[in-house]
Amino acid sequence: MTRDEIQAEFDAFIEYPGKDKTYVTTVSTLLFAEHIAKMAQQAERERCAKVCERMHAEDGPDDYAWAIRTEWAADAEQQEGT
Repeated sequence: MTRDEIQAEFDAFIEYPGKDKTYVTTVSTLLFAEHIAKMAQQAERERCAKVCERMHAEDGPDDYAWAIRTEWAADAEQQEGT
């Protein structure tokens, strides 16, 4: 994410009780960091999925990389289900 994208998320995420935007609580900062981390994780998963789709078209079950990606996808699906 770019600095501008993070700033836009920050402006939309953080709520201030008044006009003074000098201070942000530690809790708010930690919640925002978690929010950004989840966004980055989702973007990375999407990027990896696209790469895997392109690679999957080029290889087959006898390929070592295919076996690793298939196992990784199964693990990811299992983690999402729990």
